[in-house]
Amino acid sequence: MKIAIIHYHLRPGGVTRVIEATSQLMTRAGIEHLVLCAASGGEPPRDIPIAWIDALGYGEELDAKSCLQQFLTACEQHFGGPPDIWHFHNPTLGKNQIVPNIIDQLANAGARIVMQIHDVAEDGRPHQYAQLSSKKILYPLSSRIHYRFINPRDHAHFLAAGLPAQHTSVGINPIMMDACDDAIHLGYPFVFAPIRGIRRKNLGELLLLASLALPPCVFATSRAPQNLLDLAHHDRWAQFAKRQNIPIEFNVVDRFAPQAGAGSGFHDWLQHATHLVSTSVAEGFGLPFAEAALWGIPLIARDLPHLRDQLKHAGLEHAAASIYQEIRIPAGWIDLALLESALISTIERNDRAYGTHHTPKQCDEILANLTKNNSIEFSNLPEAFQQSVLERLSDPASRDVPHVLVQGHWRPLRQWLEEVLSTPSQRMPNRILGEQLNAAHWQEMHDIYQTLMNSRLDRKVQGAWASRPQPFEAIVGETPTLLEKNELEPIQYLPSERVLARYQTIDSFHFLKSAAPPERKRAACKAVIFDVYGTLISSATYGVKHDPLQDPVLRDVLRHAGIEPPDSPSKLLENAVLAHHQSSPEPFPEVDLRVLWRKILTLPENILIDNLVEKLENAWHPVTWTDGAAALLRRLSRDGILLGLLSNAQCNTLPSLGDCAALFDPDLSIFSYQFGIAKPDARLFLLMKQCLEDRAIQPHEVVFIGNDPEHDIVPAKAVGFRTVLYRGSAKSSMAGEGAANKIIDRWDDLYDWL
Repeated sequence: MKIAIIHYHLRPGGVTRVIEATSQLMTRAGIEHLVLCAASGGEPPRDIPIAWIDALGYGEELDAKSCLQQFLTACEQHFGGPPDIWHFHNPTLGKNQIVPNIIDQLANAGARIVMQIHDVAEDGRPHQYAQLSSKKILYPLSSRIHYRFINPRDHAHFLAAGLPAQHTSVGINPIMMDACDDAIHLGYPFVFAPIRGIRRKNLGELLLLASLALPPCVFATSRAPQNLLDLAHHDRWAQFAKRQNIPIEFNVVDRFAPQAGAGSGFHDWLQHATHLVSTSVAEGFGLPFAEAALWGIPLIARDLPHLRDQLKHAGLEHAAASIYQEIRIPAGWIDLALLESALISTIERNDRAYGTHHTPKQCDEILANLTKNNSIEFSNLPEAFQQSVLERLSDPASRDVPHVLVQGHWRPLRQWLEEVLSTPSQRMPNRILGEQLNAAHWQEMHDIYQTLMNSRLDRKVQGAWASRPQPFEAIVGETPTLLEKNELEPIQYLPSERVLARYQTIDSFHFLKSAAPPERKRAACKAVIFDVYGTLISSATYGVKHDPLQDPVLRDVLRHAGIEPPDSPSKLLENAVLAHHQSSPEPFPEVDLRVLWRKILTLPENILIDNLVEKLENAWHPVTWTDGAAALLRRLSRDGILLGLLSNAQCNTLPSLGDCAALFDPDLSIFSYQFGIAKPDARLFLLMKQCLEDRAIQPHEVVFIGNDPEHDIVPAKAVGFRTVLYRGSAKSSMAGEGAANKIIDRWDDLYDWL
C-alpha cells in the first residue's frame, strides 16, 4: 500500500503535528508514504519522507494540470509509480485555489481519495470562502472517495447536507507523545497557550485572563500567524498588552527561552508550563484539549460543546473545574448603539463573502442573542470592544464584575481564576492511553485505506495506470481512451450551498468568525500631534490671574503640604509671571511654575515640587475631557498611529491626562515650560518636525490638531503639517485667522477623516 499525503505546508501547528504523528504510525506499520507540501521555511519535521511542491503554497497560482504533473513526478521518483491512495488534508479550505481542481481531475481519472476535513471555509472563514472559485466541484462524491471528519458536529452537518454516510467516518486525530517531559517549575504559575495567534483563537479573552490573574503569574502564546491579515490582528493585541502592562508574552517559541539556560523550542516552553490555556471560539479537533490530557498538564479552556462528547468518549477528560462555558460582562459596559452598527457592517461583509442575505429582522435577532439578560458574552465582541473592557479593568472596582459560568454556576472570574491557578500542578502523562488512541486511529485509517483498495473499479483503473503512456497522461486526462467511461462510476458533487446553509445560521453568528473589518490605509497619516488645553481638555478658567475667590483654596493646599501660605498666592504668582515676561528677551516667553513657586514660597532649589504644583493647578484650574477625546486617543493608538503633544503647558499637564498619558510617545511630547518659549513660537514646531523626521516621518504625514487658529494652525502649517481646527465647544473656539485643512466639532469626524 502506497499513500501520498497532501497538505499546503508543514509549518509548526496542529495539522503538521497530525501529519507527523500519522507518518510515525505508517512507518511503524511498514506503509510506504510520501508527504507532498510546499516549502515554508525553517527546519522540516524529521524522519518524514517529503517532496516539496511549491505550487501547494497558500495563494500560489499554478494551473492544476501542471501541479498534478509535479505530484506524479514526485510519486514516480519515490514509489516508482502513482500512489494507491491520495490523502488530502483540509482540501476544501480555500487556502489554495488549485487543490479542488487537482482532486477533481484525480477523481474523474478513477483515483482513490481520502478527504480529511479539519476545518471548512463555510465555518468562520468568509475571506477564504469568497476566494473559492471551484465551489461546484468542491465536494466530489464517489465510492472511491472517503470523507474523514475529526468532530461529530462537522460530520452531522455534512450528512444533513446530503453526503452519503457510507463514504464517511469520524474519529480522533493522532497525538505526538514526545512532549511528556518532566516539568521544570519557575516558582510561579506560568500559563502557556500552544497556539498560532490567529483571530478565532480569541486573544482578547486570553488577555482578560492574564489581566485578572494574581501576580506573579505570567501567560505566553507560542507562535505568531504568517498570514498578513491575521498578523496585523496579532500585533495589535501584542501592542495593546504592552501598553496596558498585561503580563503576557507573544510568539515566544524559537525567539527566547522561558528562563536562563533553557532552550527556546516548543517542548522547552511546555516543560515550564504549569497550565495550558485555550480561549479559542472555534476548533476542528481541539488539539490543545487532547494534548493537555495526554501530557498530563492542567488545562484552562473555553468549553467547545461539539468536541466535548468525542473527547470524553476517547478518555480525554479534563478537570471540570477548569473548563468554563461563558464569560459575561454587563451590557452597560458597551455602547450598544456602536455594537449594533458594528454588527450590521459585519453581517454585510459576511453576506458579501458567502453570497447570503440577512434581513433586518434576522439582524435584530442576532443582536438580541448577543445582549440577552442585560449582559454580553465577552468572546462574542469585536476586538475594539474587548479592548475597551480590558481598559476598564484598570479600575480596581471593576475587576470583580466579569463573571464566568462553570458547571452551571456563575462566579466572579477573578476569584475562579485565582483558585484554578493556585491548584498545585502535577504532571501525570498518560502514555498508555496515548498509544492506545494512536493505535485505534491507525486501525481506523488502515480500514479506510483497505476499503478503498478493495474497489473493483479501482483495480481496473490501476491496471490502466500500470500501462500508462509517459508521463501519466491518463491521469491528467489527455488520453481518455485509456480509461473507458463505463469502467468508472461517474463523479457527482455535493452542492456547496447546502453545506454553507448548515453553518450559517442565526445562532451561529460570531464576530471572531466573521469577515474582519478592512485594514485602514494609514500611509497618509503616520502621526497625530495634539494641543492640550481647549482641545483635549478644558477648564472654566485658563492662565494665571489674581483670583481672590481661589486664594483660600490655594492656601489650604499649601497648608496640607506643610507650607505656611501667603495671604494671596494667586496675586503673588500673577506678579511673578508678569515680571518674567517683561524681563524675557523672547517674543513669546513661557514660565516654569515650579521655579516661580519656589521663589514665592522661598523653597530650596533642590526640593522637587512637581506634586505640589500639580495639586495647586488641580485645585485652581480643574479640567475635564472634551467630549469623546479620550475614546479617540485610544482608537488611534489601537490603530498604530503615533501620538504626540505640543502645548503651552506645565509639569502638571501630562498627569492631568490620566491613563491616556501613556498613549503619547515621550519623544513627541513638547511642552512650553521645558523650553521657556510658548506657542506660536516657530521653534517649538520646528523641534517637533525634527523629532518626527528622526522617525522617518515627513511633515505631510503629520496632522496637528488645536483650537487656536493663530497659535496652532498658522505655525503648524508653516512647517508643513496638515492641520485640524477643533471647535467642539464654546470654550474651545478661539478667534483668529488660519485656514485649517479640516474643521471639526466632533472627534468622530476626525477619525473618519483620518
